[in-house]
Amino acid sequence: MTSEYSGIQQMVRQALQNASLEDEPENSFLAKAGVKMGTPPTYSGDRNLEKFENWVASLLRFMSMYNLLGPRASKIQLQLLGQCLTDEAQEWFYRQVERFDREVKHWDLESVLMGFQKWFMPTLSLNKVVVGYDHLMQGSMNVQQLHQQLTKLAKQMVELPDAYSYQRRFMNALKPSIREEVLGKGFTAEFSKIDELVEQAVIIDNAKCYTSGYNTCSTINYSQ
Repeated sequence: MTSEYSGIQQMVRQALQNASLEDEPENSFLAKAGVKMGTPPTYSGDRNLEKFENWVASLLRFMSMYNLLGPRASKIQLQLLGQCLTDEAQEWFYRQVERFDREVKHWDLESVLMGFQKWFMPTLSLNKVVVGYDHLMQGSMNVQQLHQQLTKLAKQMVELPDAYSYQRRFMNALKPSIREEVLGKGFTAEFSKIDELVEQAVIIDNAKCYTSGYNTCSTINYSQ
């Protein structure tokens, strides 16, 4: 994790970077096979961060399927993106990207998607994510569920926490008894990797569930 880019921006950059490293055909394999392009996922301007993130992921998968993420497809990317929008999102796209007198003259896929996030995701929603991340505790969750929920919240933040900050937050969110045993085995946020911390916490959590005798305890294999 880095603190420089949001989780959504990282996802977009990674998809574009992966496509730039691949051999770029003139047409997609599906197009060569005569398969008609399907209907791309649409976005209306819904001010829900999770829905927006899911739409971006679906859009990237769609573009990847038709080989539209490579450098040579930059113009087509914006044309296709315009067809994926309705309602408020479509209006914003016209004002900011398509109008001849627009302020920003050079847009690309990443900058447009980040523009959507800044315009449509209210500060209150983002603040709720930060509060949720800062105050999440293990409670009735098992360790894997805690790790997954923390990761989900971290990726929705404007700035991703760095590795150390995330590891410290994970350790603080663990049940005190589990945290103490992890530390007692020599694993710390300062000197251990997150995978090591999670693995040790899972082992301890599973052992406690097994010895407690409660049928409600569910054990999860860390390797799954």
